[in-house]
Amino acid sequence: MSFVNSLSQTLYLQNQIKNQNEQLTTLQQIISNGGQKAQDFSGFTPDVASLDLKSRGAITRNSAYSDTIATLSTRTANIENSLTSTDSAINSLANTITQLNNQDPTGVQVQQTASDTLDQAVAQLNAQTNGVPLFSGVALNTANAPSYPIASANALTTGLGAAVTAAGPFATVAAAQNTVTNYFATTSNWFVPGAAGVPAAPAQIADDQSIQASVTANPGVPPNNPFGVAIRDTLASTTATATIKASDFADYNAATGTSATYQQWLVGQIGQINSASTEINSAVAVNGIVRGQLGTAQTQNDTSTNLLQQGLDTAENQDLAVSITSLNNLQNQLQASYQVTAQLKGLSLANFLPA
Repeated sequence: MSFVNSLSQTLYLQNQIKNQNEQLTTLQQIISNGGQKAQDFSGFTPDVASLDLKSRGAITRNSAYSDTIATLSTRTANIENSLTSTDSAINSLANTITQLNNQDPTGVQVQQTASDTLDQAVAQLNAQTNGVPLFSGVALNTANAPSYPIASANALTTGLGAAVTAAGPFATVAAAQNTVTNYFATTSNWFVPGAAGVPAAPAQIADDQSIQASVTANPGVPPNNPFGVAIRDTLASTTATATIKASDFADYNAATGTSATYQQWLVGQIGQINSASTEINSAVAVNGIVRGQLGTAQTQNDTSTNLLQQGLDTAENQDLAVSITSLNNLQNQLQASYQVTAQLKGLSLANFLPA
């Protein structure tokens, strides 16, 4: 029994020596690298290799998420700028109508102002990020993204003008407004949706989080889409003011170039513009929520990456003085192990026979 136990001790010591040798090799690598662990992280800390792979994978994912967040943040910032600039332009138009309504009974100056405002609004709403219109329904697909801009100001006034001619002259303000509403109810009259009529799928910005950042000018997708509704009604009120004139009403007086119904209609346009402004602000608020979520996600992503990197650095880097001390201790243990093993190997069966 004693002989068997002695053989077991010998095998145990041999395994211990093997393990100590492996740790010695790793410590020597650490010391030779100035404290940096070897690339395979074997021997000294068994879990480091797994930790390294997981941490580096998470850091790589976080880097990709950071790029996505940055792209979406730029896009949502541009969307806000587009909407707020448009809102400022149409509010200025509403103020102009109020100021010129009595001074300009023919509406010529109001029409010119409205035409200039429409040019500004279309330019703002057709702004792009990475070559993709802001309201095309595409947010990240910038390689071969389709371009579906708002119709030009000239196309809008020409198209609505034809509809007004066909429906007029108008006997009432309501009749004129119905023509405008019907024209802009057909999306293709002012925006060619195609594939852009549907917002892109939510974008992944974290392992457990996605966000809907793509928007479209289509008011029906999703239903009552706040961006599409605001754009449609902004274009409708501005284009109508730039297009419809006093002579489009039944009570038009050719001698004076005026129409009492047209004057009433202009007052109504102030209300239409104010409603569009309210809708723009609602869309800006929705966009602001997304911007806030992106900002929070970026902060969390940065914090996660920093913590992962710190953990990785801690796992990969060992204190040089501690490593040298461990090396010396292992060398002493190894020497003792060799001595004990040598003594055990020197034993024979005769050493275990009774005297």
